[in-house]
Amino acid sequence: RPWTGLISLHHIMEELNSRNSRLRRAVRRSRDPKLDARNAATMALLGVVVAADTHEVKQKAQLPAWKKYALQFQVNASATAAALRKGDAASVKTRYLKAAKACAACHSDFRHDE
Repeated sequence: RPWTGLISLHHIMEELNSRNSRLRRAVRRSRDPKLDARNAATMALLGVVVAADTHEVKQKAQLPAWKKYALQFQVNASATAAALRKGDAASVKTRYLKAAKACAACHSDFRHDE
């Protein structure tokens, strides 16, 4: 993992949140599909890093769930980007909501500070 030590998981999540807030508006109405697709694609790439940074996983038995959520997020964020590039508004919303659901499920299982 060449990015180990380059950036904390906290900072990755901040970047994801920033891009997500822009993308959430785009799901309703994209004014710049190319930019919105780049945001979704970047989010998918950041999901790869999240999958590799397992320090939040306190029990080995939870690793499969961490990886599952990260993969669901990556797949659906990538599909959101593709749908934005194609102009497929229905698919944008469906895939975006699936990516958001993966985030919420992961946070429910692994984020214990809230």
